[in-house]
Amino acid sequence: MASTIFSSQAHNIMHHFHTNEIRFGRYSDNNKGKEQGDRWKDAEGFYSQKKYFESIRAFFYYLKDGSHDNVLHVQEENGGTFIFYQGSKKITGHYNETMLEAEVSLAAMPQPSVPVMRRLLELNFALYYTRYGLHGEVLCMRFDSDLKSAGPGKLYYGLKELATTGDSQDDLLLQDFTTLLPIRKDHLLTIPEEKKEIKYKYFQKWITETLNEIAVLDHHNNATGVGYLLGCLIFRIDYLLVPEGKLKQDLERILSIHLKKAESTQIEQNDQIIEEIRRLESKIRIEILDDFVQAKYTFATASPPTDQNIKETIQSTLQNYQYQKQFGITEPVIEYGLLYCQHQFSLPQAIRDLVLLFMMVNHADYFQEMGFSNRLFNNEITFDKEAINTTIEKITESWMWKYPLLKLKTDNLNWESLLTFNLSFAQEIEALNLEKKQD
Repeated sequence: MASTIFSSQAHNIMHHFHTNEIRFGRYSDNNKGKEQGDRWKDAEGFYSQKKYFESIRAFFYYLKDGSHDNVLHVQEENGGTFIFYQGSKKITGHYNETMLEAEVSLAAMPQPSVPVMRRLLELNFALYYTRYGLHGEVLCMRFDSDLKSAGPGKLYYGLKELATTGDSQDDLLLQDFTTLLPIRKDHLLTIPEEKKEIKYKYFQKWITETLNEIAVLDHHNNATGVGYLLGCLIFRIDYLLVPEGKLKQDLERILSIHLKKAESTQIEQNDQIIEEIRRLESKIRIEILDDFVQAKYTFATASPPTDQNIKETIQSTLQNYQYQKQFGITEPVIEYGLLYCQHQFSLPQAIRDLVLLFMMVNHADYFQEMGFSNRLFNNEITFDKEAINTTIEKITESWMWKYPLLKLKTDNLNWESLLTFNLSFAQEIEALNLEKKQD
């Protein structure tokens, strides 16, 4: 009977992982299943046979995320139309027997502006496949290709540049030029008000806790430890609360300060970040709540990691953990390492799911309030071992078709405390074999 109950618990956890109900972390497109991989091969095969319409149809099937509802493609007798989403942007396009064209609107420009057009001209030099333009009074980006040269590779990188650049540039243009007006974003999904309130509660809670912890530390003798706490806070807010809009921009700006190479000392960087975090903490409540919306994505902005990228990051984390133990900074260092990987790389879905499981254990209060029925850890040092182990097995088994040697050894997990669990879990992530199955 117990095993049936735990299997049901693991099923419930996995259901939350792959539905539209609640999302965690920035989007990764390193999540294609076997069927989608096959459709990419179909797209290449049809293109080599000059069956361009069939190739495009297979390509858009490959782009579609089953849990995300991010692509709509309609093929017609003499061509077709398509829509796909990237955060704040809706990209539309069409094709016929000779051309494929796609466009994304950035901002409205009611009055001509030389400074704006100069900016766009400068930005054009950084683009490979796309260009900025003006469609009536609307600033836009465009991608087009002769159908005979619109192979799946060109479509992927061209549409990715269009989508990811458009998603980032619209906010920057609006920020820098007050004469521009925003484009309506009706495609963004609202989340229930009670969920927004929970996110805001933890947004303030985590900031307060981190600043209080930092206040009693020696900022000069352990600037690195202070940096870990600050970085972990920003990564956690970004990962668990997944804001869009201005708050997302603010977090990216703060992370750029944290991650940039030492143009200033670690102490100066930390002081600058603390100032930025206090500014976030004091923002008008409704401005924060308005940024808790749900967006659809098609392309990741980060690149897929190599096995070595993940191993080196975790190894560095564990080494720093050993040093920071003397200062009492432990769990945040390990959390930082996993969330760093999640933010900086387009991780394979199996690793993303394991990181989410780690966060469910470490932030059980938040997940419970957000509607997750399975509490995997409580403050009395009690784990739901069976649910955790079964979920790990389900995650790894579901991706063995791609990574046949993928195995997280649950026998090596240490359940004595949250810290020992986190440490052993990170060590097992480091040891994972992500060698792909040979075709």
